[in-house]
Amino acid sequence: MTTPAIIQPHLIPFIYEEFSGKGCAYEIGESKDVLIYRSGSLGQVLFRVCDLKRSSSKLWLKINVVPARLRSHNYAFLSLDGKSVLELEAEDVKMINDLLEDMMSTALVYFVLGHVSGNEKQDLVQKSIEDFMTRYHLFDFEFNVQQLRQMYYRSKTREALLFRFQRRPGQQKVRSLIHVTAASGIQP
Repeated sequence: MTTPAIIQPHLIPFIYEEFSGKGCAYEIGESKDVLIYRSGSLGQVLFRVCDLKRSSSKLWLKINVVPARLRSHNYAFLSLDGKSVLELEAEDVKMINDLLEDMMSTALVYFVLGHVSGNEKQDLVQKSIEDFMTRYHLFDFEFNVQQLRQMYYRSKTREALLFRFQRRPGQQKVRSLIHVTAASGIQP
């Protein structure tokens, strides 16, 4: 069964800020079209998952962001040739969202590490996490500082900081620790 390749709402501010693309401002928000290159790591995965290995089609990540009061109208989706929402198997959409979430979680760990610079005082770690949450509007999605702090310390105590790319921890994903509004009903 196929489903639209829609990106989870809590990932949208992160990917909007951190992915390079062609942006456009309009009356009540901004949009960005991100070309996913075949040569990039993300592109290699997505082109394989989307079964576009031999296709000459271009794969786009289309992102729309609006002010906080309208945040529920944010959306992001994968598109072939920038025309319509790509339809994929449900498990492929989940895998893409999991990969983007792992990128955001890894960014959080390195963001905090860079801010604390060896000074692991609890208040400094908490302030860094709050700064990350503010930067990517995560408070709008009911993220919890305590739970992200636990994820940070768990990530740090593993043998390697990129461990989550080797083996996804059981129920320790950020999404399982928080309440996330469903993407259903979003009409890009």
